[in-house]
Amino acid sequence: MNINDPQKFNLVLKETVEKRLGDGYDVSFSEVKKITESYPSLCIMNLCDGIGYNINLEQLYGYYREGKSTEECADEIIERITGALPFEVPDWLTDYDRVKPKLFIRVSDAEKNREILEDVPHHECEGLAVTCHILIHKGEEFASAMITKPFLKQYGISAEQLYEDAVKNSERIMPAQIVPLDAACRMDDSCYSSHALVLTNQDMINGAAVVFYPGILEETAGMLGESFWLFPSSIHEMIAFASERISHPDEAKEILTDANRTVVSEEEQLSDTVYFYDAEEHRLHKAA
Repeated sequence: MNINDPQKFNLVLKETVEKRLGDGYDVSFSEVKKITESYPSLCIMNLCDGIGYNINLEQLYGYYREGKSTEECADEIIERITGALPFEVPDWLTDYDRVKPKLFIRVSDAEKNREILEDVPHHECEGLAVTCHILIHKGEEFASAMITKPFLKQYGISAEQLYEDAVKNSERIMPAQIVPLDAACRMDDSCYSSHALVLTNQDMINGAAVVFYPGILEETAGMLGESFWLFPSSIHEMIAFASERISHPDEAKEILTDANRTVVSEEEQLSDTVYFYDAEEHRLHKAA
């Protein structure tokens, strides 16, 4: 049977998964909204331990269009769930003392994510939004949970305290690294590489947030020996170009926009806004 309608595929897949999992799971449709992406999902709740899993239906329909059967797509779901790493006790996310050592920050475009941010405690700086997340697992599969306002209320702390704790803990569990652009990209030569640095974390996942670590921008200016342009090249890193290498904000904007349209995938794009860090004033601002 060839299913050309994604909604019909979703229904068939849901029925297949329900039969395969049995009475121990509740299977329903939901909409996942995350910073940088949203997608329709199959929400599968383990009734024994209360743990839920969201499976990206758009991704699975893509597999189906590439030749996988609905049974094989169901196999993919079953494998993900049965092979998933177990959480700690179901209520551990409500215990801030246990959550605090797992906190880290992510950065996104504030305007693009305005609707989501309404329910999320966040810190804004020059059009960038810093949100706080809980690290569930780090390895081949990176899993995390975003802290929303209901969680914050349950923790009984302020948004300012959450942000402060998340930044400090990010420095510990996701240490920053600043590397030359040519080394990071394995380039033999580049008109910018000897005067450009990549700012990210040691895992190179959600590494653009390191620019909000204390002292990172000052350290970058010290390594370049001058003020610099800062390109939010993706959610995983930012690139600092020595100010002398780019003559005008329009040139910087053109370089960044072209990269976002041709190199960076849509879900990993951060912003089309170019920033400038003034080394004398120790200030980051949008380029004119």
